[in-house]
Amino acid sequence: MSPELIPEMYAAGFIDGEGSIQINPSKSGGGKRHYWGVTVQISSNCREVLDFLNLIYGGHITSWVSKKSTQKKTSYNLRFYGGDASNILEKVIPYLIIKKEHATMALKFIEFKKRLTERKGLTLDEIQIRNNFAFIMRILNRKYGKSAGGDFPRGVL
Repeated sequence: MSPELIPEMYAAGFIDGEGSIQINPSKSGGGKRHYWGVTVQISSNCREVLDFLNLIYGGHITSWVSKKSTQKKTSYNLRFYGGDASNILEKVIPYLIIKKEHATMALKFIEFKKRLTERKGLTLDEIQIRNNFAFIMRILNRKYGKSAGGDFPRGVL
């Protein structure tokens, strides 16, 4: 096995076991415009693991201490957005087992969005397609025991 494959396998294992792949809405322009993007997230109590993956694939690390935990242990999230999300998904998808469907859906969504960036505004059909991607991803996340959280904006689906 060649050494350059190891980081992709390692990352895929963490995404399958401690990660999530989501298509999330956010608001911009004072809440007037809904933007949808892919987020890949890996959670761990071990900062060194996330630092290693961050060095190779980019992303942003955040930390928090649970108020509910009696141990007050620090936990970490490594999140990938935009190009970083696309980059890591393209590299790890051959090695994913549990979240291969999620990654496939996310990459299709990213490709769909690329076709729309050449012009301003979305048609109603394009809005529905975008929302359907997010809805299918939410179903996949629930299928594997994780809720994507949040509601769709009013009037969607």
